[in-house]
Amino acid sequence: MGASLGTSEVRPDGARAMRCRSERQVPRCFREVQCPYPQAQVVGSTFGAINYSWLGPENGEVVVCFHGLNGTRMLFQDTAVYLARHGGFRVLTFDLYGHGLSNAPPVDLCPSGACSSCCLPGCCSMSGARGRYDLGFFAEQTADLLHALGLGESRVNLVGFSLGGAVAMAFAHRYPRRVRRMVAISPAGFVPKVPKLYYLLRACWCCLIPLAPHVLCTCWYRKDRFERSLRGDPQAQAMNQEAITNLWSRFVWQLFVKRGVASATLAICDRVNWFNLANLYREVGRHPRPTLLVWGERDNLNPPATVGQKVASFFSNVKLLVIPQAGHIALCDKPAEVIPRILGFLLLPESTSMASVGELLSTLSTRPRPPAHAEAAELQRKEGRAEMPVPMILGNTDPCMAEEMRREIPPELQARELRRPAEQRRPVEASKSAVRWSRPDISSSEEVPQEDRRESEKGCHWTARLKMEMCGQDGCHESEILAFDFQRRLWDFYEGKSSAPPLEEASLIKSMPFDELHGAFQLCPGMVVSGLLLFAEAHYFAFPPPADSRDPLHMAKSYMQFLLNSDREEFETMTEMWPVLEGQHRAELARAEATSRDSSEVPSVDIVIARCSTTLRWLWSLPLPPQARVVVYSKCEERDGNLERQLEGLVGRVAQILVVPMQDEGKWMTGECTAYLRHILNGLADAAPINSLADYTVFIHDDAPRHLKPDFLSIIFRSLTHGSYTADYLNIAHERYVSASTPCLRSLYKLVFGEELQGRLSTYCCGHFIVSSKRIRSVPPERLENLLSAVQQGAYTALAGGLCEVANMPCYVVEYLWHAVLGEPGLLPWRSEDTRLPLALRFEGGRDTRPHFSALDATSPDLRSICLSKPQARCHELPPSCAMSCCDECLRTSLREAYRLLSAFPPTCSRS
Repeated sequence: MGASLGTSEVRPDGARAMRCRSERQVPRCFREVQCPYPQAQVVGSTFGAINYSWLGPENGEVVVCFHGLNGTRMLFQDTAVYLARHGGFRVLTFDLYGHGLSNAPPVDLCPSGACSSCCLPGCCSMSGARGRYDLGFFAEQTADLLHALGLGESRVNLVGFSLGGAVAMAFAHRYPRRVRRMVAISPAGFVPKVPKLYYLLRACWCCLIPLAPHVLCTCWYRKDRFERSLRGDPQAQAMNQEAITNLWSRFVWQLFVKRGVASATLAICDRVNWFNLANLYREVGRHPRPTLLVWGERDNLNPPATVGQKVASFFSNVKLLVIPQAGHIALCDKPAEVIPRILGFLLLPESTSMASVGELLSTLSTRPRPPAHAEAAELQRKEGRAEMPVPMILGNTDPCMAEEMRREIPPELQARELRRPAEQRRPVEASKSAVRWSRPDISSSEEVPQEDRRESEKGCHWTARLKMEMCGQDGCHESEILAFDFQRRLWDFYEGKSSAPPLEEASLIKSMPFDELHGAFQLCPGMVVSGLLLFAEAHYFAFPPPADSRDPLHMAKSYMQFLLNSDREEFETMTEMWPVLEGQHRAELARAEATSRDSSEVPSVDIVIARCSTTLRWLWSLPLPPQARVVVYSKCEERDGNLERQLEGLVGRVAQILVVPMQDEGKWMTGECTAYLRHILNGLADAAPINSLADYTVFIHDDAPRHLKPDFLSIIFRSLTHGSYTADYLNIAHERYVSASTPCLRSLYKLVFGEELQGRLSTYCCGHFIVSSKRIRSVPPERLENLLSAVQQGAYTALAGGLCEVANMPCYVVEYLWHAVLGEPGLLPWRSEDTRLPLALRFEGGRDTRPHFSALDATSPDLRSICLSKPQARCHELPPSCAMSCCDECLRTSLREAYRLLSAFPPTCSRS
């Protein structure tokens, strides 16, 4: 019999065969039926043979095609030829399990792995590889095939029709980094109406699936009866006799010659969610990759007006293309309209914004694209066909950006060659006379022979690093960005392997002088662009997007546009090596959210300060929320008018200023503890002097600059001003305590919580934090009362017979407990790794690091320029940070100028 095993005997060593019936097992009336599918190539897998074919040049970009239910790889035969000949793509078509000449493994009747879910005794003990026949099963088949073909980690384009569209989505969901672009032609998962037979299948699947091969009646599929049934279908009346015979052969061969097809088909109908795959599509749609949805105007199964628009709404970067006069299988109904547009889409850069794409064919350039392969060129010449032109869609940027960027970039950067000569890339010694960035140190590249150096520079110089020295108010500090380390941390962050973003490096890149930024771009374009994109996402949290070239997203997109215009290969290499597309997508979303933010809906804010004797003038230079109420709990005696002078710089900048005397009585110095707790308890009770809790309360000491970075606090204040702050709890100090579980801490914990401490406590230092009223109200009141009582009585101190050696300062050890009291886990997550926090709030760093946080504060004034504009000012008349800035600046100018300036300051400032 010419059809029984077909091509399954022609296979590589070790390949499992396709299951077919022997000639004797085939009904007599069907024994002459020949295999209706052409032989291709076969690869073995765990679940049997996979039938596949390649078409196109070996060096072409890979396109993987997925057919629909009861279809085969032949659906994409014309598409594959067109993409290979006119686009230089290498197209992979294959038969899904249970279809065509790929094996149909027995159905797994216990797909969940729990025998209790099966209605057949012993179903979980059946031997052999059994298929689940759900979307994940077919995604695994695709991955196995790509691995067998040597494409295990390669990035591919996906084209899927109907069921194949859903399989493509499942593959993209499981392997997001491996998918360049996606085309989905009327994808499955949103059938509007559930057929009644579907409910029968869902209720009795465990009986229908295994029994399906045994209840098929040959009389139903006799050729004359099959032909009469087709003639009665208006849509099939135009079919000729040859087409009907071919269709009949396919049905008969699949059902009566090949094994397992009937059961496999029922399993697919049962286990694929045909009616609501919204969650899958929504997850896949969050990725910024370009996606093309193709729908037939007359698709009655998935109407484009409802289903098509719904599916399109799940994707962040999508184009919905409705083909007139086409039905569900638009690829067959209107191939001349669909296939060229698929090619036009696949030729788009991966950074393309589909929102800027009109009709694909109308945006194609008239300049022909050189053939990607000699074989394709020869086929083109013989057939005399015009070549598909190149789309004129260059990234996700405004067309005018390229010209604006060209004006901003120095002339030497506007040439096609983006690399400076090696001698111009030598390190430059950093100067301490001002804010200074050394040029990239790539001295190790001198060991590479001159003739081989070009390869070491593609995408990014292999040993690229940026050494910088920045001088500011707190002295000069050296920083270094290593390209390989920054790249690794970026990929880990965007791919979810690590939650800690490299924000410090991104801030340093953004704050580089413009000419030095261009030099870094020459050295490693991806490092600069990725840094700007990560910075942009963080920046939009606290600031409205700038409307000029200072916008970090505008800068990144301009660099991308410039590189794409001048060296397309280098641009593609950059997007392969660096997470540019992921960063751009997230930055675009953050910008859109910031733009649509309603600034009129801002939360109420209390800034609670426990004060004894330290100056509060450091608050003057911070961007305090105008709706804030500043509440100062004065813990020590004040000289007449001293506190008022400390606060006069806040008058008119905040909604209200309250001073609450709260001096300690007796031998205990309760510090900030009683101030914080009284504020909370009075707020919960709506008692004077505060009467109510604000939506967010910032708790800080008067000496906060010793423990936190004012730039970081500025970001928090700005986000409160703009209404973007949402975290329930955030510790804002920059030093981290070691995790601890001492007898002292355990005794205090038991006093407050009434239970033993399990494990260790870990937090940031010194009791500076912001907490929401929602979180405060969720804390049991007795916990707060217990802490207040313990602090006031000093019950846990050694002086009172306790275990804590803190002298007469019981509040000292409470710094380890605030986060737990306010509902956070005992081991407080690292700020950089806390995914509950917005990106901009996930800065890390202790006292030994001084990242340039002020880069986020694009509108903050330059304190040095303010101070130096008033050279006769006295240090004691200025905020401490400003006075120190003036003195620092004195020491950084010429000696003669320094004497002139120093003469304007008191001796104390000169000595400092």
